[in-house]
Amino acid sequence: MKYYILDLRTLKPVSVNRNTWRKRSQNDKDINTIDRTLLPNGYLVSTKFMHIFCRPNHGQNFETMVLKDSKKQNWKNIESKMYRTYKNAQAGHKKLVRKWRKVKN
Repeated sequence: MKYYILDLRTLKPVSVNRNTWRKRSQNDKDINTIDRTLLPNGYLVSTKFMHIFCRPNHGQNFETMVLKDSKKQNWKNIESKMYRTYKNAQAGHKKLVRKWRKVKN
């Protein structure tokens, strides 16, 4: 298993050992959230930096998920996309927000 942190200066993933990763993830609980948008129709679009990788060489360290609150914070994953870069993740988040904003309940 590989562990990563997001270099906040370059916005690129950096491979680290488990102890470094653990210290960073304990100190910065929200550091992995790139963007989060709760839409008026009840959908949540969430984009995060994926700090643990089980599949080496996968290379897509960012994920956007569209979730629907089915029952009191019991979120169901509706759609997800993976990205290689921070910039692409930001653009992908905006694109999914536009798409799911149009959906009616």
